[in-house]
Amino acid sequence: MISLPTIPVLSDACCLLNLYASGKFEDIASTLYKLSVADYIIQKEALFIRKQKSEAEFDEIEKVELEAFISSGLVTVMSINSETELQTYIDLASELDDGEAITISLAIHNGCLIATDDRKALRMISNIGSLTAVSTLELIKAWSEAKDINDAEVKQVLLNMYLCASYRPSERDPLYKWWQTMTKK
Repeated sequence: MISLPTIPVLSDACCLLNLYASGKFEDIASTLYKLSVADYIIQKEALFIRKQKSEAEFDEIEKVELEAFISSGLVTVMSINSETELQTYIDLASELDDGEAITISLAIHNGCLIATDDRKALRMISNIGSLTAVSTLELIKAWSEAKDINDAEVKQVLLNMYLCASYRPSERDPLYKWWQTMTKK
């Protein structure tokens, strides 16, 4: 059993898009201690998911609308507000994309768990002793166990992420076999 995080979860763009595309964003986010996202991610990266036009067509796009979740306090927006956060971001940006660099900098300086599936970011995080990462699948599995979600609903969530956010976990992901099993049920 995977336990839900007990510290704020700071999501990068890929995890945020996956959760949003799941069709259960509000329910999943409400099970987390606190879901946060960098302002840069909202403004520049997590802008659209694919929208289901018909059962077999996904060629339209849907704007990611987080305003209601932010207004209600379900999602907290974080910004770089100090020289140390800025300097860490600058140092990380030489090796990572801006979104991941900002997210990691904010997580380091604000004591957050970072939600990411980005391999390069995960390698960087593994070298930072004070930072822990969680994957999309870990969040989905923890949510499904905490809320006792039936397998058919979990399958639909995973398929929504695949179809609307092009999410497919790495075969190296510790929960890859769980994902395979759930999506074939």
